[in-house]
Order: sequence, then structure tokens, then C-alpha cells
Amino acid sequence: MNDLDKKLLQLLIEESNYISIDELSILLGCSRRTVYNALRRIESYLKENHIEYNLDKKYAKGIFLCVNKNNITIKNNEYDIIIDIFSKNNITLKYLMEKYYLSYEKLSKIIFKINDEIQLYKLNINIKQNIGLELKGEDDDKFLYMRDLLLKVENGYESFSLLYDDNTNNLAIRLTNIFINQMQLVNEIREALHVHIIYLLSVENPDINDYIINKNSLYYSFAKESAKIFEQSNSTINKEELIKYFYELYDKINLNKYLDINNFVNIKSLEIINDLKKHFFKIDDPILVEKNNILSLKKHLELTLAKLNKGEDILNPLHDTIKNNYPYYYNEVLYVIDQFNAKNNLKIPPEEAAYIVIYIITLNRTKERKIKGIIVCNYGVGISQYLHSILEDNLDWIEFDNPVDINDFHKNNYNDYIVFSTLDLSTSNYIKIPIDLSKLDIDSISTQINKKDYLKLFKSELFYISKEFTRKDEVIEFLGNKLEKKQYVEFGYKDSIFHREEIASTEVGNGMVLLHGNPSYILKSSISYIKLNNEIFWDSENVNVIILLSILPTEYERYNIKDFFRKLHMIKQLKLFNKINNLEELKSLFYN
Repeated sequence: MNDLDKKLLQLLIEESNYISIDELSILLGCSRRTVYNALRRIESYLKENHIEYNLDKKYAKGIFLCVNKNNITIKNNEYDIIIDIFSKNNITLKYLMEKYYLSYEKLSKIIFKINDEIQLYKLNINIKQNIGLELKGEDDDKFLYMRDLLLKVENGYESFSLLYDDNTNNLAIRLTNIFINQMQLVNEIREALHVHIIYLLSVENPDINDYIINKNSLYYSFAKESAKIFEQSNSTINKEELIKYFYELYDKINLNKYLDINNFVNIKSLEIINDLKKHFFKIDDPILVEKNNILSLKKHLELTLAKLNKGEDILNPLHDTIKNNYPYYYNEVLYVIDQFNAKNNLKIPPEEAAYIVIYIITLNRTKERKIKGIIVCNYGVGISQYLHSILEDNLDWIEFDNPVDINDFHKNNYNDYIVFSTLDLSTSNYIKIPIDLSKLDIDSISTQINKKDYLKLFKSELFYISKEFTRKDEVIEFLGNKLEKKQYVEFGYKDSIFHREEIASTEVGNGMVLLHGNPSYILKSSISYIKLNNEIFWDSENVNVIILLSILPTEYERYNIKDFFRKLHMIKQLKLFNKINNLEELKSLFYN
């Protein structure tokens, strides 16, 4: 359709009653014959585009077009002319006049209007006699103008085939598809992404404004992911610049419109819970296994992710208390959250880790039950029952089943039980009970059950008393180098300790620091201990006791690390570490 056809179609769409050909002729400034010809072209256009319509013609009344306006896109001549000027070299006025059925005066006005607009982009259209129109300006500015123009026009990206080569177009299409699929975006964002990606592919220095970036928002995480995807195909633009560019883009277009936030927070909250379950299972501390018990945690995580999406801060007034009172769970949860953040380009803060610990503690309490015990004895019912009553009275934290003889023991599964036996059993997992009950040592039995195998991890070569340091980085450098030199860890472990400190301070109160590093660098488990002569300022308090826990996740159960943390908390609260002068005294604190 030409310009006249578009005007006529617009008039018919807006007209709510019959209108005569004469009226249309006057409104359009043309002959009746021209109106009839235009009507035929409009009908052809509607049929070709499969648009349902009804053109009713009545004698003495005129014509009436019944059509759904939403099904028709009437393109603007100005947009088409701009595309022609930007995509063709030395295009002539005559060509444009004939193509768009425009007079010289009308075309000149349009070009003047376009020139007025593109001056903001340092561009200009010159009219040269016998040559044609010449577009003046830098390529980057031309791309920038076209990017902004195409975003204003519905289906503007369809014009890319005229402006860019096939390789650029095809790469932009592939990248757009990757963005949408990997970041779980709805298809409505395709056009905007396509325009911006092809713009970035076409310029050396993209237009980047000074924009305030909130690194806690989902916009930032999506910007980082976008930069990573784009970088894989085109690395000419600095990564930080790309992050800024995409952050501004997602903020301006309101990414939430194109992101199913409910679906997003649902998926990511389940991912976090799954990561927690995998991690704790790996260290032989299975938590969060019962689906019914994790619904409250899931809802909490969804709320947290929704807050991050809005750029809101996560506040937790109990953070320090939880961190200091539950160091085992806090540090393990923080490790999982750190891994999740790195994987998803998110920034869930340590305060959230403390909230998760609360839920874990609550869940553990709801599922806590007594340890089961069974007595294997072949000395008759009387002695078996007497032994049962003695052990039950002294080990009231164990729930004893009725005693069994050796035959019944082998017939049934007692893998989850602590087995007490007056007999020598083939299984290694049992506690031998003397038949002479006067020799029964309850303290010894308790020690056997509550094994303190972590004492083996305290090494003389990793134990330091009266050391002199002035800064935290000196301490970390010293310990990291020692562990690496002694081949307890691989190169990179020290840097991972520094990274862990950046996430959140490892101060646990009462002048103590509990350091951790990435377990993937650990070669063999160990516990390092330093007591300083003088206190040094760490992050928020003065400290003089530094413990570095370097434990392989697969050995948490073997060394009973959970019990280590329980004991550590009690010793810390009583400030007993200050009384330590040698390694044996340190071990005795944990043993007693």
C-alpha cells in the first residue's frame, strides 16, 4: 500500500458510519477514480494478510468497512524512508517519490523532520544534486540511532535483513534464543533482545550511561548471565561494560514483565533446598529429607528471592547470634549459598544463611528422637533384663528395645542400633559388655558412643602458641602457606579462605575466629590452631584465637565434626582457650 492507501484505510477504520466516495475524495484531495483504485488495493491487502473484513457498499449511503483494528498494522512512511536511507547508498529523491507516492515538497518535509531527529545522534542527511541522499556520521552513532528507532516500531527487528549482513543476523538470532532459554524469559522479550544484541554485535564502543547498579537485585544477576552468554560469541567489549549495558536494558524495559517471577522463585528455591540436601548428605548429616517439613523453608526462600528481585535488602537482627551459637550449620549453609550464588550470578547475603539455619535447627528438633539400642545376651531372661535396666537408667538418652539372643539378632536388621553385647559378635559396630556387671564402666561406654575422633585432626605442626601478628591477612597467609607446604591442601586453598572472608566475617565471638576454605582444595583433613600473644582487630572485634577447619566433606561423619562444633561452642563461651599452653591441654578441653 502507498501513502494514499494507508490514509484511506485509516479513515475507514475510524469511521463509525457509512461514508460516500465523494466525501472520501474531498478528505483525501483526489478524484473518485483514485478512491476506487485505492479501495481495490486495500481489499487485496486485507485478503493477502488473511484479515477478516466486510466492505459494505450501499447506494446513496456510501461504504462501511467492518474490520478488527487490532489485526491491522499501518506502517509509517517515515520509518520506511529512514530504513531505505540507512540501508542504501546514494538513494535518490526520485526513487523515494515514486516508491511512496510523494510530492517533492512532502518528501522534503519528511527528510527535514528526520534530519531534525537524527541530529541528536550527531547524524545528518545531505541532498546532493545528481547524486542523491548522503547519510553523514559515525557508524557507532548510526547503529545507536537505529537501535533506538527499531525499539519504537512494532516488529522493527524485521528490518534487520536490510541493514545487516546474514552472519550478523543469524548470530543475533542464535544469541537471542540462548538468552530466552537459559534465563527462562517469555517470548515477548525477543524483539527487544534481538535489537540490543545486534546493536552490540555491530559496534566497538556501545552507548553506556552512568547508571546506579544494585548488585543485590535480580537485574544484576541477569545482567551478569547475559554478559557471560554474549561474551562467548563476541569478546570485543569489556565484560564489566557489558554487565552495565544489560543492567540498564533490563531496568529500563522492566524485566519483571518478561520473567515469570513466580516460576523463577519457585524453581530457584527448590534448587537451594536441593543443594542443601546434597551437601549435608555428602557430609553424612542428612537434613531436609521429609518433604512436608520443608514447605515453610521453601516459602521463606521464595519471599527472599522476590525481595532480591525488587532490589530490597535482606535484614536479620539475629545474624551474629545465630552465627556464633550454631557455627557448624551456619558455615555449611554459607558454603552452599556461596556455591549457589556463583552458579546463578545471584547475591544472596550471609543474613539469609542465618535464616536458613533457624529453619534447619527447627526441622532437626521436630524430627529428633532417641538413639535406638539393643542388648544381645545369651545368659537368660533374668540377666538380660537386669542388664537392660542398668543401661537404661544410666544411658537415658538411648531408647532400648527388649534384649535378644544371638539367633534373633542375626535374623533381624539392627544397622540403625547401638548394639550392646556380652558376646563377641562378627560385626564391628558393637560395644562389649562384661558379664560381671561390677566391672561395667558407664563413662567408658559413653565415650565410645560419643567418639571424639576429631582430636586426631589436631597436629603439633599446625599448633601455634604465642604467635605475633598485627593483621588478619598475615594470619591467613601464614596458615595457608603452612598447609600448602605440609601438603594438607593444594595451591588455591589460601585464596579460597580470603574469598570466604569477603562473603562474611568468620568471627564467632569471645575473641575467636573460625576460618574455612573451599574443601575442593583439601588433600587431607586437619585443624589448625593459633593463639596470639596480643589481640588483633579482625573485622568488627579484637581476637586472639584463630582456628582453621580444613575437613574433607566425606570425612565429617568419620571425625564426628558435629560434636566438635558443639564442644567448641561450650569452650568458647567459657573462654577456656586463653588457658591453653600446649596441644595436649587443647585436646583435653574437647575430651572432657
